[in-house]
Amino acid sequence: MRINITDEDIFWAERILLSPGEHFADEQKAVIKCFETKDIFACPGSGKTTALVAKLLILSQKMPFEHNRGICVLTHTNVAINKIKNHAYFASQKLFNYPNHFGTIQSFVDKYLAIPAYILRFGKRPMYIDNDVFNSAIERSYNTLHAAKTWLDRRREGGLEYLQRLRFNKDNFCISLKIDGQTFIGTNTPTYQEINSLKLRILDWGYLCYEDAYSLAFEYFREHPGIRELISKRFPYVFIDEMQDSSTTQSELLNKIFNDNVVVQ
Repeated sequence: MRINITDEDIFWAERILLSPGEHFADEQKAVIKCFETKDIFACPGSGKTTALVAKLLILSQKMPFEHNRGICVLTHTNVAINKIKNHAYFASQKLFNYPNHFGTIQSFVDKYLAIPAYILRFGKRPMYIDNDVFNSAIERSYNTLHAAKTWLDRRREGGLEYLQRLRFNKDNFCISLKIDGQTFIGTNTPTYQEINSLKLRILDWGYLCYEDAYSLAFEYFREHPGIRELISKRFPYVFIDEMQDSSTTQSELLNKIFNDNVVVQ
């Protein structure tokens, strides 16, 4: 699917977004017209968000796309999404509804990967994907441990804090101190078995921390690799704001989600 943005399109967006007599710089126009996978570098205050909004407004005028495909805009915070929405209110009905997706990377992972993976595993939707709720569930369950509690209480940082930090590894769903780390103790030990049982029980209750969503997403890809093609067909154009703020796990997952046919900027 090819889209061509003309100088007339940009002039139309300038009249909506800029003050009378102002125009986009040549670099901004190049970004607005570009439909190749690119990393775009810009300093604070250079107008990158305004250029992105202009591009989105122009794209809204060319919708619907063939086969009901949409665009995907990902950011790190809801503040950034709200900023884009405030600037692009003119085309809100087209831009911020199906088949498009606007939201944080976390919300995208939750909606298209983690929640479907959870439903396949447990036959129901999760209750919460939230660190505070998850940590509260861990705290309420801490005293139900036996041998593992004795082991945890010897941790220098405190047993509860240590337990709250443990994650499902993204590559094998074993329990690790980091989502991409080694198992925190031998998997055949009573301590590991008891903690693994507790974490799976809390997962079954429907309480997930944010990184649990990523672990489930990676598991979903391992078991259903065809999901990449489905998502890539849905979103031929993906725009990611402040990509440099992405974690290694987020970057790895984003590379898995979209194939080479998708334009990612």
